[in-house]
Amino acid sequence: MASIVKLLHLEDDIVDQKTIQRFILSEKLPYQYIAVNSISDAKLKLEQEQFDVVISDYKLVDGTPLDIAEILFKTPTIIVTGTGTEEIAVNAMKMGAHDYLIKDPGNNFLKIIPHRVESAIKQKIAKQALQESDERFRNVTNSAPVLIWMTDKNNKCIFFNKPWLEFRGRLIDEEVGNGWKYGIHPEDKFKFNEIHNKSIVNRSPFKIQYRLQRYDGSYRWVLDHGVPRITKDGEFHGFIGSCIDITENIQTEIQLKEAIQRAEFLAETAEIANKAKSSFLAMMSHEIRTPMNAVIGFSEILKDTPLNDEQSSYLNQISVSGEQLISIINDILDYSKIESDKFELDHNTVDITRLTSDIISMMEVNIQGKDIKLSLEIEKLEVKRVYSDEVRINQILINLISNAIKFTPKGNIKLTLKSSILPENNQARLDFSIQDSGIGISKKKQHLLFQPFSQADISITHEFGGTGLGLAICKKLCNIMGGEISLESEEGKGTKFSFYIIVDPDEKSITRVPFPNKKSENKFDKNSGRKCSKKILIVDDNIVNQNVAMTLLDNLNYESTAVSNGKDGLALIKKEKFDIVFMDLVMPDMDGYETTRNIRSGESGIDNKDIYIVALSALVLEEEKIKCRQIGMNDFLAKPLTKDTLSKALEDAEETLKKFSKT
Repeated sequence: MASIVKLLHLEDDIVDQKTIQRFILSEKLPYQYIAVNSISDAKLKLEQEQFDVVISDYKLVDGTPLDIAEILFKTPTIIVTGTGTEEIAVNAMKMGAHDYLIKDPGNNFLKIIPHRVESAIKQKIAKQALQESDERFRNVTNSAPVLIWMTDKNNKCIFFNKPWLEFRGRLIDEEVGNGWKYGIHPEDKFKFNEIHNKSIVNRSPFKIQYRLQRYDGSYRWVLDHGVPRITKDGEFHGFIGSCIDITENIQTEIQLKEAIQRAEFLAETAEIANKAKSSFLAMMSHEIRTPMNAVIGFSEILKDTPLNDEQSSYLNQISVSGEQLISIINDILDYSKIESDKFELDHNTVDITRLTSDIISMMEVNIQGKDIKLSLEIEKLEVKRVYSDEVRINQILINLISNAIKFTPKGNIKLTLKSSILPENNQARLDFSIQDSGIGISKKKQHLLFQPFSQADISITHEFGGTGLGLAICKKLCNIMGGEISLESEEGKGTKFSFYIIVDPDEKSITRVPFPNKKSENKFDKNSGRKCSKKILIVDDNIVNQNVAMTLLDNLNYESTAVSNGKDGLALIKKEKFDIVFMDLVMPDMDGYETTRNIRSGESGIDNKDIYIVALSALVLEEEKIKCRQIGMNDFLAKPLTKDTLSKALEDAEETLKKFSKT
C-alpha cells in the first residue's frame, strides 16, 4: 500500500497489543498504530479521529465490539479473537464487520493481518467510489429528458429521477416500492403485470406500452423500456429503465395495427406486417434518439470549452454513458437483429491513429490513483484509415487494456499499433498488442483464458471479479474480422496480448512508409481563425437540434443558417445561395422527403436543383437510408451528431462539390 494506513487496535491484553505492534515494526508495514484498552476508550477515540481500519478483540473488559457496532463498523473492522465461535463470527459479519480472524499462533495469523487490512482498504475505497458514482448517476439522470426508474432485486422501485417525479406530481416517498403502480390506468394493469412479471422471472429486457397518470389527473401513453442490472460477476441487482411519452403517436400505432389486420385478411400478412413494424420502430427510434442528440451533441461541444480536470472527467463519463445508452437503444429498436439473433459488423471509415489515441485518453481515467504508466506506440503505418467496425475494435481494445490495468498493481502498460498492406489481395492487416508488467499467467493455465466462463485461476475471480467471458468474446470478434488473438505471459513478469484483423484500406490513406511521429493537420481546426467559404442551411423543426448542429458547425469553422420547416427551407434556398443543406426527415407540414423532391424538381429555383443535400435524422433503419438515396439525397447522417461524424460528412461533401465544379 502506497500511503500510511491509520490503524486502531482495540485490545485489553497488553501482551497481544505488543505482539501485533512488534509484528508491524518487524515487517515494516506502513501503519500508524494506535491502541486502546476498552470499548468506551474506542468509542471516544472514534468520535475524535478517523481511522482507515480497526482491529478488535471480541471479549473486552467492558463489552464486545457489537455494543458499539453503529459507530465502530463505519470503519472497516477486523475481529481478531482466540475465543470466538462460528455463531459470533456470523453475527459480527451481519452487523457490519469487514472480516473475522481466529487468533491461532499455529496458523501464523499475524502473517494474514496485512492481507486482511489491504482487503479492508480496498473495500473502503470501492465503497467511496460507489457513493461518488451514485451521485453522478443521480445528477445525469435528473438532467435526462426521459422518465428514469430503478428497482432492487425484489422488484421494489428504489429510484425515480426528477423528470419522473415532476411528471407524476408526487414525492419520492409516495412513488418508491409499489406506490407508483397506482398511477397505471386500470384497463392496462393486467397486460402490464403479465409482461412485467414474465420479464422479472426470466430476468430479460422488456418493452411495455401503457397509460400513466400525470400530475393533472390525465393519463398519458408511455413506452417503458427496462433492462436487468447484472454485475460483471453475473449477480442480478434488479432492473433499470426509462419511459417516454408517446401519446401523440399512439393513434398512428393503432392505425398501423389495423393496417396489419387488413393485410392478414388479404393474404399479404407477412410483407405488410413487416413494413408496419419497421415504420413503428423507426418512429420510436426517432423519438428516443432525438433527445439523445442534445445530450451527446452538447457533450461534444463542451469538450472544446475550458474545463478543469474534474469537469473533463465527468464530461467524459457522460459521453461514454450516452454512447452506451445509444447502443442499448439500437439493440432494442433493431427489430431484425432481435428477431433473428444475427451478429453483423457495421463497417465505416476508421482513422486508426485517432481510434488508438482516443482509447488511451479514455482509459487514463481507470488508472487514476494507481502507479501505472499507460502509453501508445505506433511502429509503422502503411495505411491510416480503413473500412471496419470501429465499435468492435474499441470493444476488444477496451477489454484487453481493462484487464491489463486490473492485473497490474504498478508498472507499465503499452498499446502498440502497426498496419500493413497485404500484396496478395490489396487488403490491410492491423496488428495490435497490449503489454503489461503485471502479475502474469502460468503456462499451464493459459489455455483456459479464451474459453467462455473460464479464468486462469479461481482465486483471481475471488480477488478481482469477472465472469471469464471477455476474452472469449474478443477471440470471437477477431475471428469474425478475419484475424486471431494470442498471448505471451510469465508469472510475475507480465502479459502481452496480440491480435490482428483483416480490413479494407481507404486508398487515400495508404502511405507504405512508417508513420511520422507528429500530429496530423486538422482541416477543421477552429483555432486556425478562418471560416470556410461554403454556406450551409439546416432544416430541422427541433430548436435544440438546430443549436447542436449550428454549434458543431461553428466549431468546425462553418457558417450556417437554420429554419424550422421544409416550406421555409424552400423559400430561403430560392432567395439565397447555399452549398450544402442538412435536411431533417420528420417535420410537420412538409417533411424532409417532400422538401427534397421539391428542390430536385426545381421549385426552389432551377439553379438550385442540384444542391448537395445530407439527410439528418434519428431514423436509422436501412430502408430509410435507401429511400433517401432514391429521392436524390447525397448523404445520410444519423443522430446523435458528433464532431467527427459531421466533419466526415462535410469532407465528403466538399470533395463531391470540388469534382462537380471541374465538370
